[in-house]
Amino acid sequence: MLAIVKVANELNWKFTAHCTGGGGVDLLLDVYEEVNRVKPIRERRFSIIHGNFFTQDAIRRMSELGVYADMQPAWFYKDADAMEYILGEKRIQTFHPYRSLIDAGVIVNGGSDHMAKLDANTSINPYNPFLAMWTMISRTTERGNVIMPSEAISREQALKLYTINNAYASFEESLKGSIEPGKLADMAVLTDDLLTCPIDQIKNIQSDLTLMGGKVMYSSGKIIPIQN
Repeated sequence: MLAIVKVANELNWKFTAHCTGGGGVDLLLDVYEEVNRVKPIRERRFSIIHGNFFTQDAIRRMSELGVYADMQPAWFYKDADAMEYILGEKRIQTFHPYRSLIDAGVIVNGGSDHMAKLDANTSINPYNPFLAMWTMISRTTERGNVIMPSEAISREQALKLYTINNAYASFEESLKGSIEPGKLADMAVLTDDLLTCPIDQIKNIQSDLTLMGGKVMYSSGKIIPIQN
């Protein structure tokens, strides 16, 4: 692993790897630290995919190195109940600790991972971003339990995970990720205001109109776009 990451850093590539536990996270951070001693990695925006379990020490190291957390909130939504039962109250405190990561300055990216059904809510890993944001904001699982509410994040922070943070991760923040002059007109008109609607309504939000690069990619028919 060290040899592979070292070469990637020498070539100015971004590097990432899949980890699904605290041990894997710590091992990958050991490698990142060793490579960083030879050539700083912060500008390369290295990341950890999944991770899932992050101790306070791991979070500190990620912050110091500028390592991003590529996370899938569906794992918390689907698995937190089982993880708490199997691992206990102490270890569950390190499972998807979004608040701790963000407070430490770690950029967290939101994604869905694999999809084994063609439905945004009932797939093995649901890929509905609004369901994902709702579970991060409320810390509510599929079974309706609230686990580690102290790790809940704000609506604005959850929105950033799926917009500008992902643009940073792919070095595209000058092109997309926010609605600003000079950027691609990638945007959606939503059925509810994510920032003000009742919290349980967040997971039911849909798009009435979706644009990419200013072109209409989807319309529910409720909104008629203005054509230039």
